[in-house]
Formats: sequence, structure tokens, C-alpha cells
Amino acid sequence: MSDEYDLFTARALRDEGIDRVTGNVAAVWRAGYQMRAAEFLTSLSQYQTFTGEDVRQYVEPHIGTPHHSNSWGGVFNGVIRRWKKDLLVEDAGWAQATAKKSHAVRLPSYVKLVQQ
Repeated sequence: MSDEYDLFTARALRDEGIDRVTGNVAAVWRAGYQMRAAEFLTSLSQYQTFTGEDVRQYVEPHIGTPHHSNSWGGVFNGVIRRWKKDLLVEDAGWAQATAKKSHAVRLPSYVKLVQQ
């Protein structure tokens, strides 16, 4: 069997890539994203669903765009993992992206669990 298919290595490489992207994001931009993402979560009703694209639509007007487009996903993945660990959200299924440049790609959706 080929070692090209290994879930544990794939996860480690994913995490390494996220760390590399988020490590290169300006600290001020990342802090702004995290603060505005928390505001976004607070604004949702309990059991309301959302995607990373929804968070981006809320955050972007306040903090602008990062130096690299992959930074959006890298920082969001860190935020969503923390929220899941803290039991604030859980996976809800799938939705389609609405951004024209995303070509209606399938996105994971999440549900807010607690009212803040």
C-alpha cells in the first residue's frame, strides 16, 4: 500500500500549513480578526448556522484583507477549532459559498450552541 495515503500524516501536514500561513499573518490583523469573529459569534442566535464565509463577510469591512488570501482560512480554522474545543459551536453540515470567486464550492457549516 502506498504511503501517499496516511490520515495522520495528512492531518499533521494540514496543521503545519495552517501554522505556516497564520505565522506569517500580521499580528495586528490576526488579533483584529479574532476580536471581530468573537463579535460575530455573539451576534448569532443560539442554534443559528454559519460558515467561514459568513464570518469573513462580517470581519472584512472592519480589518481589511490580509497579505495573502490563504490567511482567511488559516486564521478561521484556528478560531473554529477553539470554539469547538470550548463547546461554543459544532459541525452542522454543508452549505454552498455565495462569493462569486468561490464558484459555489461546498463549505462546512457550523451551529452556535450557547447563547452569550
